Amino acid sequence: MRRWTVPAICLALLVAFTEPATAAIHVGWHVDRGIRLKEVAAAPKGPIYIVGDRRTSITVAAFVTKVSATGRALWSRSWLPDPHASTNAVAVDLMPNGNVVWTGVVQGQCEGNGWFVQVNRPNGTLVHRYVTPGWPCSIAESVTDVSATAGQIVVTGFKHGCCADLYQDGFVQALDPTAHPTWRTNVEPPAPTPHAWFDAATGISMGPFGTMFVAGWGATKPILHETSQIAGTPVLWKLTSSGGVLWSHRVRVSMPSLGAPVTVAARGNAVMVAAGVRGSSVRWGSFPPTDAWLGRFTIGGSLVWSRQWDKKNPHAAEPMNIAIDGSGATWVVGTRRTVNNRGLDLFVRRFGPRGVRLGMFSLDGTSRYLNGTGVATRFGAVSYVTGTFGNDFSHGGRVWRLFS
Repeated sequence: MRRWTVPAICLALLVAFTEPATAAIHVGWHVDRGIRLKEVAAAPKGPIYIVGDRRTSITVAAFVTKVSATGRALWSRSWLPDPHASTNAVAVDLMPNGNVVWTGVVQGQCEGNGWFVQVNRPNGTLVHRYVTPGWPCSIAESVTDVSATAGQIVVTGFKHGCCADLYQDGFVQALDPTAHPTWRTNVEPPAPTPHAWFDAATGISMGPFGTMFVAGWGATKPILHETSQIAGTPVLWKLTSSGGVLWSHRVRVSMPSLGAPVTVAARGNAVMVAAGVRGSSVRWGSFPPTDAWLGRFTIGGSLVWSRQWDKKNPHAAEPMNIAIDGSGATWVVGTRRTVNNRGLDLFVRRFGPRGVRLGMFSLDGTSRYLNGTGVATRFGAVSYVTGTFGNDFSHGGRVWRLFS
């Protein structure tokens, strides 16, 4: 056999500039669970973990379920502090030792709410649950995402007002591996933005050397009352492992939507950020509607490229979660309008490291309304996607295994 050899420097350049192959995206299996599913995390070997909500007698309870590689539910754990309270799942991640970390919001029968972080072992046994003191009525704080390493758990969130009292102030909260709080950082958009202007931290991903990238939203003008015009942009922060802010940058796209998610994923030298821009919502009746936006940044915060889609009315789309697979491709999951029946579909887009679209897929199922919520990747061409189907009064949660 004749063997070809390539000098090391040429091989490195070849790897650096090779895009993954374009391929169609297909559904393997799906599993229904609860009234909604919010996010999914994939273990290196076999199982996945999904978080969502289930209906109790008069309230809602957050849960985590372990699912096998073939779609079989292995165990499920839920938490409700008392029969009159509600818990809503938000996000999930896995620690290197296999423990599952999940977070959500807890609310009593009054204004305001708190949040919780729970750690379970791979067999489902509880390690510890942290719940914010004063959650029934004394505080108003919400979590938006969670990321875990061997040494710590970190959540993003924001303090907020209630009802007509508009207020948002983003934070990053760290906990030790057994969910005991350690430090908190209040994140702000870059100067000269006044600290009194609204902001929120909505996504987090771990970077190299213990750093972390946080994505969120920052106002570009004061919001004085509930009828004020809302103007803002996505914001990207880089933090040290102890919560120090290394830098913050505004992403120069309009995002006039208070509380809408900005999601982030980091892997290698790529930092990917996605958001719904230009408009206020993907839902029918909102004007202007949102365009889907994805951008690649360096680890220093410089924008390399960006992509937008579903920009032309009446089309609209809003990313809700992203993940980078082993080939360097980015999976984007969210919700887009379906013009033919004025409904909503779950969309999946896959982009290569240089921004080439490698695949696209929409799921409409049997429901007129299907919202995409979460994504996790495995083996490069396999991903797991969560979503919620049905309207506000009758809905369910679903997780799909996709491959390309």
